[in-house]
Amino acid sequence: MLLIYSTFKTNRLDYIFDQVLTNFMGLDLRFTQDVKEFKSFSGPKFNYSETRLGEEFWFQPYGLLNQNGVNEPQPDCFLWKGLPVFFKVDDSSDLPFDIFSLIFYLISRYEEYSPEVQFDMHGRYFALQSTAYKNQFLEIPLVDILIVQFKQILLAKYPDLAFRKNNFQYLPTFDIDVLFAHKAKPFWRLLGGSTRDLLRLNFEEIKTRINVLLGKIKDPFIIFDELLTNVKDVCERPLVFVNLGRYGTFDKNNSVANPEVSAFLKSMSTNFKMAIHPSYRSNDKKSELDSEVLKFKNLYGELPLQSRQHFLRLSFPHTYQDLISIGIKEDYSMGYTTHIGFRASTSFPYYFYNLSKEEKTDLKIYSCAFMDATLFDTMKLTPEQALDLIRNMAKLIQKLDGVLIGIWHNSYIADDKIKMQFFKDVAEKLNPNQK
Repeated sequence: MLLIYSTFKTNRLDYIFDQVLTNFMGLDLRFTQDVKEFKSFSGPKFNYSETRLGEEFWFQPYGLLNQNGVNEPQPDCFLWKGLPVFFKVDDSSDLPFDIFSLIFYLISRYEEYSPEVQFDMHGRYFALQSTAYKNQFLEIPLVDILIVQFKQILLAKYPDLAFRKNNFQYLPTFDIDVLFAHKAKPFWRLLGGSTRDLLRLNFEEIKTRINVLLGKIKDPFIIFDELLTNVKDVCERPLVFVNLGRYGTFDKNNSVANPEVSAFLKSMSTNFKMAIHPSYRSNDKKSELDSEVLKFKNLYGELPLQSRQHFLRLSFPHTYQDLISIGIKEDYSMGYTTHIGFRASTSFPYYFYNLSKEEKTDLKIYSCAFMDATLFDTMKLTPEQALDLIRNMAKLIQKLDGVLIGIWHNSYIADDKIKMQFFKDVAEKLNPNQK
């Protein structure tokens, strides 16, 4: 048990100490505002207040944890042990920065609540304006690294402290934006696709479409058996997020009203954990989200517990408030489509803190570190370059015993043998059973 002395108690303080010391480290905590009790306590302890009391560990607060609302400007970073940190405090503190305020700022996504932030055409926060990008730590889980450093500080004085042992995980996850390439589509979509291919002189695709519709060959997007075979050693029952939204400009999936579609999606639940992929328009219209949840329940007989936003459309706090209202317990949208890395600067799952209401929630957030299309379409990497990048990222996460989550799309990797081979190579290289 770790005793903490603090002169103030707020929802922010309760939340971030619980996340850092209990959720991440596995320690039991107790707070006190009694100086005599703190001084007489012989076990592990530290002081988180404005004044040092004696020879104890003293970590001076910056002040963010006893505020309300969003008042802090984007912080200026400085280097500590080669790491970019911020929220500087007095040099006599046992850390020259407030590690708890820093972590709260990053995992709460404090900066995304600012009225000055800019959004792209899809209403998404620009990675380029983030503190992590500007200070070149977007591709590393800075929070996880700092927590390891903090553990070492505590262990130097309290060597008997027992921290929870975590294990590295690679979690490949899949988005079904489009289930079938050719099957189960209305005539007007088939006609439109054929006309487009004809204008492009893409006769091979026309031939494939005809053979699929005649039942001579399998639809090219149905590659789930192959996907499962290649990840079964790293993830027993992978998560699949399915878009059940109405057809539109950014929602192109086959309609679940089609018996062939619903039958196939239902059959997938044998080998995959099925989750919801809220449609593009659902982020703007709650009624669309409610309709999609109902479709999911009718399909699988239960409400979805996991979700990931289509296009990673994530707006604070309303997206998460909507997800909480429909019973979602885990969300996997914390990432960027334009950059790889760690949007909240951590690879570990943590609970969402609603800054608008100043309250902790029971929605657990999982950060996605990379996406197939980002590596090839946005970053323009070769498969060799992309594999090296992910392997280096994985080596760091392995040292931190963290979680590395990748996003894959059946409709993206199915039509390209090089991309499919890349998917297999990543699964092989990140398999903890492979030497």
